[in-house]
Amino acid sequence: PRWAKLCAMTKSYISLCLELLGKMGEAQMAIALLAQLRALLPYYRVFPLLRKRVLRALLDVWGESPSTDARLAAFGVIATIAGSFPPPALELCLKGCYLTFARSCKLSSRKALPHVVLMTNCIVELYGRDDALAYQHAFVYLRQLAIHVRSALNARKAASRKAHDGVYNWQVLNCMRAWSAVICAHGRSEGSQLRLLAFPLVQTTIALARLLPATRYVPLRFHCIRLLNEVGRSLELHIPVTADLFEVLDKAELGKKPSAMAAGKPVDWACALKVAKGVVGSRAFQDGMLARMLLHLTEWLAINSTTISFPEMAVPVLAELQRAARSPKVSRFHRQVKHLSATLRANSTLVLDARARVNFAPKDLERVREFERALAARGETPLQQLLREERHAA
Repeated sequence: PRWAKLCAMTKSYISLCLELLGKMGEAQMAIALLAQLRALLPYYRVFPLLRKRVLRALLDVWGESPSTDARLAAFGVIATIAGSFPPPALELCLKGCYLTFARSCKLSSRKALPHVVLMTNCIVELYGRDDALAYQHAFVYLRQLAIHVRSALNARKAASRKAHDGVYNWQVLNCMRAWSAVICAHGRSEGSQLRLLAFPLVQTTIALARLLPATRYVPLRFHCIRLLNEVGRSLELHIPVTADLFEVLDKAELGKKPSAMAAGKPVDWACALKVAKGVVGSRAFQDGMLARMLLHLTEWLAINSTTISFPEMAVPVLAELQRAARSPKVSRFHRQVKHLSATLRANSTLVLDARARVNFAPKDLERVREFERALAARGETPLQQLLREERHAA
């Protein structure tokens, strides 16, 4: 009897809180309203239609608020709804969070980057709640991204000048980063369904990196290679990226003298997908491109430095580094190239010495894994030490 009197009042109060939340620009007041909405969670079960309004309002705050505290407070309520409400609450929260993220990550700058990282971490946390449901959502949205990239490839073959417009943007790259973070975090177990999506993610990323080989799009290629390196490190997969990195050394612009008229402002590689044509000929861009190329190559080598087949993997890389050391295109980086070559040989010797004492065949995969784990447990390899030093210097 008492609820019959309070029902309309409670529904009206929640509605007013939602309306006020949508108009609230002050962060502390928004956080106070979110605390009220969290306290009223048990009553949402009585109002199914109001429940959808609550979720939409929370997603708006999570995706658009300039305050990090307000975003975290909104996500806290979303996570509580996903964990405590009956199906399909979790599915609606997963879908709503990803679509809100996709709408909110169309631009990237030093100011927006922390918000993109925060939202990515929230998505990773939420998609760890249910492996099967996460796989279903990830499959659908990764397939959409793959279709966009394939359409761009087909349009390029048809000589369309706008082939890359739909995929060479921050929205596509940030969405792929989000899915790679989800798969890396929750796909490490051999029994995880999300691990099955590593292959299509890698294939789509490689296709995106190779879509346009022009020098001005090298920043996007480096973003893709960094993503691939992270997937390889987290899931212990061998993902070849050296061909895409060494292709940078063959760029025609490196063989020309840096233009005195070209813009000399350093490129912000973390927030750049491409550069203007006038920047390509500048000394600052060329030096930055070579430095990033060597950093990503060192990262890839360090990831694979405890692999039992590393000496064989190192042979083509050493050949390319020796060619680069003789090339006038990278004369300013000859010292770094020679140091990387020497470290690569030292790492190969380390693995060869350890491999000389084994008594099993390559087909014994379990023994191979034990060998690699034992080698990793011995401490930093020469390449891992070099990578740490380069990151510290950067």
